[in-house]
Amino acid sequence: MSDRTRIISVIPVYNGERFIRATLDSLAAQTLRPDRVIVLDDASTDGTAQLVETYEPLDCELVHGKKTRGCSTISIRLSATPPGATTCITSAPMTCCCRISWSG
Repeated sequence: MSDRTRIISVIPVYNGERFIRATLDSLAAQTLRPDRVIVLDDASTDGTAQLVETYEPLDCELVHGKKTRGCSTISIRLSATPPGATTCITSAPMTCCCRISWSG
């Protein structure tokens, strides 16, 4: 097992067809790429989901909501996330990174 911290990028999006490719390209261009990319699609009605599904430079996990709930109410279980992983929540115009820690 590597001593390097795992990086997980979570991207909430709604009708982001115009911007999602640039967001994913930016992640793919990083010197240290994320180990996991999760795109939370809040029931987009444009081509967002198709772009994410066919994006090749990164292996993206698409979580597609069936009805719009707003990104603040989307929940995802990161049960496979190792203790101490850094999770980045990416959303235009900001990115928030936090270190996830568990005790016990």
